[in-house]
Formats: sequence, C-alpha cells, structure tokens
Amino acid sequence: MIRTFAIAFLLLAGGPAGAQDCLGRPDFDMCMQGFVAQQQNQVALAQQQLFQGYIAQNRDWLERNYAAHRAAVGPMSFEQFAYWGMMTANGTNPDGARQAQENWFRGQQGAYGTVQQGNADYNQGGRANSARTDQALQRYDEGAIRGNAPYVDPNSGETRWLPYAAPPGQPFNSGGEVYVLAPNGTYYQRQGNAWIPMEPGH
Repeated sequence: MIRTFAIAFLLLAGGPAGAQDCLGRPDFDMCMQGFVAQQQNQVALAQQQLFQGYIAQNRDWLERNYAAHRAAVGPMSFEQFAYWGMMTANGTNPDGARQAQENWFRGQQGAYGTVQQGNADYNQGGRANSARTDQALQRYDEGAIRGNAPYVDPNSGETRWLPYAAPPGQPFNSGGEVYVLAPNGTYYQRQGNAWIPMEPGH
C-alpha cells in the first residue's frame, strides 16, 4: 500500500524528467525499464526505512501488544502486526486502515489508467512515426527514383505525382486523368473541355 503511494509520488514529483530523457532514443524500451526499476528500488528503500523507523519509535507498544495478540491466539506475524499498527496509528484509528485500503484501490485504478494511457500514447507515437517513415519513403521513391513531384488534384484535394520534366504543351494520361505541363511550369488537369490549374503539393 505504502509502496503504491510512494511510486505514484515519485513519478509525479521526480519521474517525468527522467522518463522524458528516454524519448527519441533507439533503446526507448530498455531506457524506460531502467527508469522504472530505479524508481521502484527507491520506493522499496523508502518503504523499508519508514517501516523500520516506525518499529524503532514504537517498539515498547508493539512488543507489549503483540504478546497480547499472540496470547489471544492472534494469527498475525510480528511484521504483519507492526504493519497493522502503523496503518491504524497503534490501533487507535482502524478506520484509517480501511480508508488506506480504499485509497490503495483507487490508486491502483488510477495507476492502471495511467499505464493504459501511456501504452496508448506509445502506440500512437509508433503509428505516427511509421506513417512519417512511409511518407518519406514514398516521397523518395516518387521524387528521387521516378522523377515525379507532388501536385494537388483540384477535385479531390488528393496528391497526384506527376513528372518533373514532362514535355511542355503535350497532354498525357496518368491514372485515368489527362494532364498538361504549361511552359511556365504549371500543371493543368483536364475537366471536360476546360483545363484547371494544379497547386504544388507537400
């Protein structure tokens, strides 16, 4: 329980800067695993220190009341009893433990939601990166290899790849449409009996 709250605190307080250091790296997954492992180790250490500090400050109460607990055939180990004592303010606030359980459950729900959102963001970033890579490869293939340039179809707004060096004034068919390159470098698309100018694409 304490560990969960501490993890959330560390991620909110100090985590993002470290996590952001992993962005854009080719070893992103390993970097994030290392970051999370480091945070978990810090939380485990903080939890252990907190627990040991509680025992040191409350040893007399714990030994006396644990002896009574065992005499009444209580099932808890000393460590479990000490955790119970810490969560209930030495038995004076059992509602605190119940509230802590509810908070833990809500914290788990929030952490799960955060993980889900993180996964969704990561996947979205991967898809966007893949789309950019595909676009770059298409532009290279069309431009550098095929000798084409992008132009905007005046009807659909879609990109049409047309030759850089088509003979000016000579109409040609491409993809079921007829185009012509004017001497000034402007492409036109035939629509019925008219020629509609095309804008360069991106």
